[in-house]
Amino acid sequence: MKLKYEKLLPRSSIIKNCILFMHGLGDTPAGFGSLFKHLQTSPETAKIFENTVIILPYSPKQAVTANGGYVMPSWFDIKSFNSDEPNRYGLDQYTKSLEMVTDLVSDVQQEYQIENGKFIIGGFSQGGSLSLSSNLFMKEKIGGVICLSGFNVWDSPSNPQLVSYLEQLSPEAKNIPVFHGTGDSDPLISLKRATDTKEFFTKTINSLNAENYSFNIYEDVAHHTDPEELSQMSEFVDKVFN
Repeated sequence: MKLKYEKLLPRSSIIKNCILFMHGLGDTPAGFGSLFKHLQTSPETAKIFENTVIILPYSPKQAVTANGGYVMPSWFDIKSFNSDEPNRYGLDQYTKSLEMVTDLVSDVQQEYQIENGKFIIGGFSQGGSLSLSSNLFMKEKIGGVICLSGFNVWDSPSNPQLVSYLEQLSPEAKNIPVFHGTGDSDPLISLKRATDTKEFFTKTINSLNAENYSFNIYEDVAHHTDPEELSQMSEFVDKVFN
């Protein structure tokens, strides 16, 4: 299965970079499409994004156990919203989604002849959770990762699938820069959970270099983006691409 997606071309006819950004549970690319259109045209950020194509994939539609089995846009199953519940994520769907994202990255790189290192993979909430594991799946080194209000999905550092991916991870793939933004008033992803997520990837499994992991906390921000966060995210994009 190939992922369908929306595409935002830059104002310049010369495309050098790409951001692939994944939406959250029950969402579509529309919301973040508006956000990235603003970043492409705003006087403060237009220069940063002038050579960057934005790819916004649609997640598969599948049953979400925690929502009574309702079929909805979802990158993976959530079996319970109780954070104390063990093994509450559908890891098979999680890895399958990452494999489809990997294929889409390859297709986009080929279409626009984008160099390795000029590709950022990002996402919000569920999409951010995918982005944090993306370097484990990519065939080529990517330029960076953006995680907005995301969380760790892996049930254990000794999960056989995870161990297999880690064994194949190159030092170069570990050293990619990461921008992780989270609100301190998020009712879905607590600050502790967000901090634990950073610790899992930078220390527990050491798949991302802590020195290159920018962890940013936004005061009085719930489960949504924030203007300061988007400004700092844009600065991150500028450093990766320019």
